[in-house]
Amino acid sequence: MTSLLHPGQPGRIVRAYVRPGKLRVETAWPDGTGEVRVLDGGRGWRDGEEAAGGRLAAMILQAARLDLPALLAAWVAKVEDRGVGEVEGRRVRVLAIAPAPGLVVLAELDVATARVVRSRGSSRDPGMPLAFETTYGDFRQVDGVLVPFRERNWANGNATGETALEKVTFPKGFPEGTFRP
Repeated sequence: MTSLLHPGQPGRIVRAYVRPGKLRVETAWPDGTGEVRVLDGGRGWRDGEEAAGGRLAAMILQAARLDLPALLAAWVAKVEDRGVGEVEGRRVRVLAIAPAPGLVVLAELDVATARVVRSRGSSRDPGMPLAFETTYGDFRQVDGVLVPFRERNWANGNATGETALEKVTFPKGFPEGTFRP
C-alpha cells in the first residue's frame, strides 16, 4: 500500500473482518512504524488505546465498506436508492445505508456489472466532518467470491493512498483475541 503519511515507502496491510462489525487492521512501514486498529462492534481501539469520536467512526465506516455487498443484501429494507451517477465513465446506481447512527455509506454499483466500484462513507454530524472515498478495481474470484484487489482512497477530498492486495483468504475462524486490543 501507499500512503501520503509515508511517501516513497510501500507498506504492508493485513485485514481481518468478521460479521457483524469486527475488524482488525495492521499496517507496517519499512521505517519500523505501523499501527493496529481493532473494532469489535461499537467499541474500537487504535494501538491499544480506546477510540472514540472520529477515530471510532472511521473504523466503523471501514468495516462497512469491506462488507458492502452483504450489508446491502442483509439490510435491503434499510437501503435508500439515491438514483444514478457516474464513476470513471461508468453509469452507477447509488445506494445508501447507515451502518451506525450518524454515519452513512454510499455504495455506487456499476449498472452493467452490479459491482461496487466506489464507496463513500461520511458522518452526518457537522461537528465531526468525515468523508472517506474508495474506488475499487482489478476484480478477481477467490473461493467463489468476487474481490477487488485494488483500492484507491481519499479522506475529506484528499488522496491518501492506494492498496493493492496480494492475497485474500476466507479462513473458517480467527484466533481468540483477534478483535480485542
